[in-house]
Amino acid sequence: MGRIYLGGSSFAPGVSCLRELYRQACAALKECRFQGKPLCVFPQINRRSRSVITPKDYFRLLNCLIFEKEQELYEALSAMLQRITSDKSLCFEDAKREMYGIVNYIQAELMGTHPNVCDASAIRARLDTMCHASEMKFYVREVVGEIYQAVHCVEGDSAGYIINYIVNYVKQNYRGKVSLSVLANELNINYYYLSTLFKKKTNITFSEYIRKVRLENARELLQGSNLKIYEIAARCGYYDGKLFHKEFRKAFDCSPSQYREKKQPAIPQNNTRYPKQTGSS
Repeated sequence: MGRIYLGGSSFAPGVSCLRELYRQACAALKECRFQGKPLCVFPQINRRSRSVITPKDYFRLLNCLIFEKEQELYEALSAMLQRITSDKSLCFEDAKREMYGIVNYIQAELMGTHPNVCDASAIRARLDTMCHASEMKFYVREVVGEIYQAVHCVEGDSAGYIINYIVNYVKQNYRGKVSLSVLANELNINYYYLSTLFKKKTNITFSEYIRKVRLENARELLQGSNLKIYEIAARCGYYDGKLFHKEFRKAFDCSPSQYREKKQPAIPQNNTRYPKQTGSS
């Protein structure tokens, strides 16, 4: 590997450029956080630039909002706001950006199902006019409360559409690979939000629902067709025979072949009695 030599005349300008680059990177980092954009943080460069709110905090907040845990929602939000205001490493503008980031995160995650749940630009403009942390905390609580009410007032129609879309998609595509992440992209909805919404509305997980659809279709084919068991498994999205037998037995307490023997109608036997032939006299 070659070495880079910095002579005396070039060393000072190089340090000056690095300082300017670092200053611009810090400014860009704060602006990205303010706008709620994804960013990559290098804590070894500047630990004070790290967000005091973790992804786990954001996920807990969204989970409480989705599952109508109003009390826990406000408790989680209060803890996040308290952490922001009590962090001495944050200046007032940094604290303002952190608070706006909470609202912006919620709006971004709900964009697919509730595109008009709040006006992020208006919220940011309102926060810019505030000069006290207590005023900002009260306003953010108020905004999150309005979002909560808006989500659960209109969630019935939008959630119903989403669940029907998923159900129809699975029924049409259960023979192949079905992925919730693909559905999330098609619906423009956060994967984790879609997963929790589906379980909330159907009381089963997405993977459990796919398994149920596949096994129900397999049961019908076992009862009403003469296809071989491995052919039925493949038609129902199972390309691993052992997995098919294992899940079928778990669901119906018998193997596929045993189920077919019990459920298929028995072939009627010919009980016609022919007259005995008598010899000629």
